[in-house]
Amino acid sequence: MKKADNAFFEAFKELETLCGEIYSCRSGVSEYILDMEKNMSEGEKKVENWTADYKTLKHLRWVRNKIAHEAGDIQISEDQDLDAVCAFRDRVIRGKDPITLLNKAKKAAKPVSSKPAASNPAPTYSVPSNSIPSKPASSRSSSVSSGKSKTASRKKQKKNLVPIVIAIEVIVILICLYFIFRMTAGL
Repeated sequence: MKKADNAFFEAFKELETLCGEIYSCRSGVSEYILDMEKNMSEGEKKVENWTADYKTLKHLRWVRNKIAHEAGDIQISEDQDLDAVCAFRDRVIRGKDPITLLNKAKKAAKPVSSKPAASNPAPTYSVPSNSIPSKPASSRSSSVSSGKSKTASRKKQKKNLVPIVIAIEVIVILICLYFIFRMTAGL
């Protein structure tokens, strides 16, 4: 695998992990794409560059799959592919990705009511400012019987783990670097 392809592959894995945490699955980017497809008509109307983001994400997944299955002496990814996957990952982290923007637009379009909602609003897929859920799943109203609200609840709880997982990953990397440094210093 060429160096540029390896860099792209690693960046894509980070995006895959992030989306996987949001959707509670292993193939997070594919789930994100499916979510965009389910909301295509509304997304195109309410979110700027929805279609371009959709096509870019599908292209990035295609490049990743081509690298994974056809690794060889030929470089598959291009510099703009690496830039695009890193930029999209950063947008997800900042809550500026298409699905989060669509959910915010939907939430803003709903009239404010003094009655509590019968079901949960669509979750936003951004890294939360704190890691404590605002309302545990067990205290939700029993009148909510749809499986979608339970899934949304699980997604929201998983989303709250993102900062913790990132912190653990950073600590593991620092420990590995420490041991590598000690081993190379002792030679």
